[in-house]
Amino acid sequence: MNLMRLLICTVAVLVSASHALAETYIVPTSKYKTIQSAIDAAVDGDVIEIAAGTYNEHSLNPGGKAITIQGTRNED
Repeated sequence: MNLMRLLICTVAVLVSASHALAETYIVPTSKYKTIQSAIDAAVDGDVIEIAAGTYNEHSLNPGGKAITIQGTRNED
């Protein structure tokens, strides 16, 4: 029973650590001008935040990465 508790605690710590290490990429910035450039730089667990605007990109490919792509709303 103690081994099972240790295993559960270890998994919980690893999951928490992976979320703490997630990076947020903001598009557009000088480093990531396009959505795809941010996707290419991202790894599993990362977040790509896209500023309000019009983007002339198509066929975006996350490459099987477990990432979050979210937009923001233009308040105007």
